[in-house]
Amino acid sequence: MALPRLQLVELEDQPWVPRVARDLATDCLRFVEDRFQLHLRALPILERALQGGGTTRIVDLCPRGAGPVPRR
Repeated sequence: MALPRLQLVELEDQPWVPRVARDLATDCLRFVEDRFQLHLRALPILERALQGGGTTRIVDLCPRGAGPVPRR
């Protein structure tokens, strides 16, 4: 079953949002990632996808303020 595509926006990306609010949002994302290591739950899924695709590389095109996913 295909899910409908939702075109959503991140408020902190809007030009009218003050820079301090953008910085706070990205700092919060980085803190949550560091504290709870959310990337660890995605690793098994990514590993299966890489194996299925016969590759070992991921190109991260939009890491934003939370930064890149740390290496294991």
